[in-house]
Amino acid sequence: MKTKYIGTFQSFEDLTKKSVYKNDKGYIEMSLIQNKSDLDLDVLCVPTHYYCNLGCKMCHLTKEGYKKPMLKINPKELMSSIIKNTNLYEKVGRTKNNNLLLSYMGVGEPLLNLDLIQNIFENENTLKKETGYKNLTYALSTMMPNKNLEKIISYGNKNNFPLKVHFSMHSPFDNERNLLIPNSNINLKNSLNILSEYRKSIKDNYSINANLGSNHYYPDPIEIHYTLIKNKNDSKQHLEEVKKILNDFQIPFKILSFNPLGKLKKSKKEKLWISELQSSFPNLPIILYNPPGRDVGSSCGEFTKHYYLSELETKKQKREFLEWKKKHQIF
Repeated sequence: MKTKYIGTFQSFEDLTKKSVYKNDKGYIEMSLIQNKSDLDLDVLCVPTHYYCNLGCKMCHLTKEGYKKPMLKINPKELMSSIIKNTNLYEKVGRTKNNNLLLSYMGVGEPLLNLDLIQNIFENENTLKKETGYKNLTYALSTMMPNKNLEKIISYGNKNNFPLKVHFSMHSPFDNERNLLIPNSNINLKNSLNILSEYRKSIKDNYSINANLGSNHYYPDPIEIHYTLIKNKNDSKQHLEEVKKILNDFQIPFKILSFNPLGKLKKSKKEKLWISELQSSFPNLPIILYNPPGRDVGSSCGEFTKHYYLSELETKKQKREFLEWKKKHQIF
């Protein structure tokens, strides 16, 4: 299957670069985040699927009632795109960092395509040779820590797989979370137990811990992500429940600033939450994070919607896309 290069678009806010590729199955969209120079590290966010139909309410790709297959990306197709992408950036200003964090935080739920994640890791030497990076590390963001994560537990230690797992929680209450993330089908407590088991399983693995320690600001292999949405998940009750979870599980906690979507608005309580949580857990990483690349659709839950949903665009939206393309396309 031939993969065609569509274009590269650059953020004016933070120099994040997004490249888009296309083949017969759909689009592969990846973003290079260049804000980790103090770690000698580039971050490449990549997808696991050509589209995602899981319907998370805070995701800018979600369209109610729109049915489109969620096809898995083949490992060879992703590997080819990553290599093309790196060679391309040699021409448009790739950094000279030696380390690459391959982050499965693009389109799709990573735990629904484990073959891709494991195959890319097993072909790591080819990836290093073709891209010029000396060392690789890995991360994924999941809505559903479940039995598939348990498979990674057994795989990780056996193969020294340095993978950091980010859990997109977004609500500490199962009933509310199921409304925000309707197709994750998990029980929070069970998922947190699985996350803890993953951390425990690699506790004594020197190779994995050395890799994570060198390529992340803090070496814990698990992390909770939370987006504060006004009047949805930002009440005092939510905060107190989050405190109970952090007290029980001692997992680093990151608040991701939300980009408003439809009726969902960004909460004004981010600093309040950070202050209270840092005060309550002085020895636990509690972070407020502004995801990069918003103006090119590279932030959390944001994508170049034109390429995935072009058949739903109005004439006005098509014109807006062409204006955006003219403004941001660099190659």
